[in-house]
Amino acid sequence: MLSYIFFFILAFIINSNAVNIMKEKAEILDKLLTNYDGRFRPNYGEEPLMVNISLYIVDISNFRESEMDFEVSMYLRQFWNDKRLAHNKYYRIVVDEEAVEYIWKPGTYIANQKQSAIESFIKEYIFCGISRNGDIILSYRINGRYRCNMDLRKFPFDVQHCEIILEPFALTMDDVILKWKDLRQPVIFKYQTTRKFQIFNITTLEGNESLSTGEFSQLRMRFEMKRFLTHYLMHNYFPTFVIVSSSWITFWVDVQFQTLRTMLGVSSFFAILISSSNGSLPRTGYANALDIWNCICIVFVFLALIEFGFVSFFYRRNHHPIQEKNRSRDHSELQEISISEPKQVSNIPQIVDVISRIGFPALFVLFIIKGSCVSPTKYLMPSSDILLKQQQNSNVIISIWEMQHFFISVIALLIVNVYASSFSSSTYRKEVAKIFNGLLANYDSRFRPNFGGEPVKVNISLSIMKISLSESSMEYEVFMNLWQQWNDPRLARPMLGQSMILDEELSKKIWIPDTYITNQKNFQIQSFVKELKCLRLSANGDLMLVMTVNAVLQCPMHLDLFPMDAQQCKIIFETYGSDVRDVILNWTDSGSINLDSLYVKNFMLIQYRKSVNMISFSSGRFSSLELTLELKRFVGYYVWHNFLPTSFIVLISWISFWMDVKSEIPRTILLSTAVFSLIMYSATVTTPEVNYMTSLDLWDIVCRVFVLLAFFEFILVSYLNRRHTQENQEESTDFLEINVSEKKKKTNIPQVIDVISIFVFPSFFLIFTIYTFA
Repeated sequence: MLSYIFFFILAFIINSNAVNIMKEKAEILDKLLTNYDGRFRPNYGEEPLMVNISLYIVDISNFRESEMDFEVSMYLRQFWNDKRLAHNKYYRIVVDEEAVEYIWKPGTYIANQKQSAIESFIKEYIFCGISRNGDIILSYRINGRYRCNMDLRKFPFDVQHCEIILEPFALTMDDVILKWKDLRQPVIFKYQTTRKFQIFNITTLEGNESLSTGEFSQLRMRFEMKRFLTHYLMHNYFPTFVIVSSSWITFWVDVQFQTLRTMLGVSSFFAILISSSNGSLPRTGYANALDIWNCICIVFVFLALIEFGFVSFFYRRNHHPIQEKNRSRDHSELQEISISEPKQVSNIPQIVDVISRIGFPALFVLFIIKGSCVSPTKYLMPSSDILLKQQQNSNVIISIWEMQHFFISVIALLIVNVYASSFSSSTYRKEVAKIFNGLLANYDSRFRPNFGGEPVKVNISLSIMKISLSESSMEYEVFMNLWQQWNDPRLARPMLGQSMILDEELSKKIWIPDTYITNQKNFQIQSFVKELKCLRLSANGDLMLVMTVNAVLQCPMHLDLFPMDAQQCKIIFETYGSDVRDVILNWTDSGSINLDSLYVKNFMLIQYRKSVNMISFSSGRFSSLELTLELKRFVGYYVWHNFLPTSFIVLISWISFWMDVKSEIPRTILLSTAVFSLIMYSATVTTPEVNYMTSLDLWDIVCRVFVLLAFFEFILVSYLNRRHTQENQEESTDFLEINVSEKKKKTNIPQVIDVISIFVFPSFFLIFTIYTFA
């Protein structure tokens, strides 16, 4: 009984102490934040603040080769010291989510992000603690999608190099310097194995990024990823290898069994087409290792069919004359020829089959060995050196495949001028705080600067990071930084002596030009981190608004030459309600368009043009800026996945011209399979849905026409051959006394048509191919 009473008293004391500590923490935090101004960094006006960072990577997944990005879930931890928050208690004060908003934060963000969100829907995912000496730890979990410029030429034997780039959004190295928390292991991976990759060789780098707006501290975490091959070996390489090996069975079948060899050959080709047309593979503007493998496999199966047509042709030449002559064995002179002729029969078909039994596997093994040692796309894609040389020797902007990492350029230059030397850091901070507080004393944001006088000149500049076109909806997505600069004399503060970043509350009370993009369909400011939109004020009243935006814009496309087309997409800026009497838009004098880090999906940027226009409406004349981007589509994907396979099907249909006219069953199987293969393969091709014919549509139609014409040619020669056979039988019955010279003069029309088709069909198809790609 006494023990229960003891434990009850002990629990009551512990609970009372916990409640007292909580109350004490709340009182201390309220006291610390009473005179705290979160608009100023620690040590304002003194040496830059050191911010230590560490990462805990929970998961890396969902790699998308087509979009060149990956998804990361991680904890971002930042450590710095703020003496203004130092207290005399031995324990750490945990700050709740509301109080965190009042504390100064370094504004660190991930520069190569595409989409990012702090998981604030669960409070435990954001943690902030303050130690007794003012050391602060800020930790939050981020789920985001980040860019990774992948080189897929060796896919799926590739090793990718990706990175996560950390920068302060609005503070230069004069204010904040980022450092890794622990140089031995600043980044921890919970799992180093994903569904597709093995992660290894994790490195961390510290450096800086020099921009026209200043020098920014930067941290990089790089890692390499080696792709797992099991899936591709089992679902791509092994099935195609089996199909190619199966096509070699025809070399062991006697040449006289043409029906069987035809069925084996066309079945192998049909199977290899289906196996190689995998829509889940990455779609790039160049050929990768798997594309080369599929193409070589198609070529080997196609050559096996060509070999069959070759031996069938010589077999027909060796045996057809004998059969014709044996029908007239009543004639004594022909009997002598029929007896002596078999001795002169060529053995070429058997020799070719024997050579093919050894040559085809040997060449295929040589290709496998050679392909595993040397990059198969070495000569299929221009090197970056050649592209850079072309860029230096011309005035066009060229987007290369091996792009450098992109960065977000922002303006936030904070330089302490000579006035700061006459104050201590605390006095200087108080003076600047007074300027902040009295900035909008007599300010009215309803009126533009110089109201009633000259129009406000707004200079615009862009830094475009990504462009992605959608032919189906006639639009394109652009991810960019947008800068707007103008002067407001009402905000000039000579005593300020330096630029300062206005907080969100002040920004809403200042006049901002009503600039918008006229051809936008969807416009979104990337506000998932508040620092991605900032307004900077200089001492002379110059204002600069920088935003990171993701916009979906209209782009009317002309797809009649698809996929050899070039598109022109525009970004058009106008003022919504302010005419030229109030606002005039203009491009910044130098460096208004930055495309150094641009990535264009499936296209190459040829050049760009910018113009300044005036547009008249019934409501007045408005200033307008126009940026035109000329984009050329990469045709490599369509060559490997559309043009080459359909070309092989057309070529296979021509093998029937080399086969014996009397081999009706093999020729029927060959041609019918070619027709069905072409129709089914064309059905898997995705083309833009437009109300006119594209070049790819025309190509598919002409390929079908060529295969159908080959089928009609076979029907014609088959019909003529039956008539020719009947006439020969009648002549053999009614004219047994016919001489040999008259027999030789008889023309075999079906064979003549086959010979003509051997030359005519390829000639016309070659002309059409040149016309298509010219």
